[in-house]
Amino acid sequence: MIKMAAFDIDGTLAEVGRPIKDEDVVLLKEIEEKGVKIVISSGKSIYYQIGMFRQVGLKNPIFIGENGCSIAIGSTLPPDTIFLPIPPAYAKQRADILADITSKCAGRFWLQPNEVMLTFFFKDEETRLLLRQYFSSPPSAVTVYEHVDSFDIVPKSIDKFVSLEAVCKHYGILPADCVAVGDGVNDLPMIKFCKYSIGVGKLAPKYTTYHFDTIREGLDQILRMV
Repeated sequence: MIKMAAFDIDGTLAEVGRPIKDEDVVLLKEIEEKGVKIVISSGKSIYYQIGMFRQVGLKNPIFIGENGCSIAIGSTLPPDTIFLPIPPAYAKQRADILADITSKCAGRFWLQPNEVMLTFFFKDEETRLLLRQYFSSPPSAVTVYEHVDSFDIVPKSIDKFVSLEAVCKHYGILPADCVAVGDGVNDLPMIKFCKYSIGVGKLAPKYTTYHFDTIREGLDQILRMV
């Protein structure tokens, strides 16, 4: 029986920049009512997620923010948190990267306000290519994820696998009782952690147990599994 379901947001639960559809919110609530813990695991900060999901109305969601760098339980502020250690080498390289990119691309990107991760939203294709070249050989302590509109820079020792593992240990839940749902390369770590996985949209079907074109089909599949 599935006891925990972990969902990415953009491209998975919702289209980029759009709210979750009402009919999908109904299914999310139904999954939670059946005793499944709902985890939201995204590159967005936990505070962004908490604001978004207060409108959704889940009873006690768990939030993994910044691709695994921060974890919060529930939608109240300040949240209860689970801390993961941030390597000192990452802090040094993060500062160097920020200084370099600011020097090379001043005024050509927007920096998402994060606690740990760096997220550069580029303003044009030229800046994307410059950032892609810059990160083609990333520093030793960081992992880089390229998205359609941004680049995420995270500690190499932290990802959605590590954070979801910490959440499962907190609740005494095994990977065999978990399903992960995502659409991108930054979701592959949590997909690897869970026994079951659902790919949505553009994610290659070879990576997941099931693959669907829409999240509605994925949510229906989880309901069948519980």
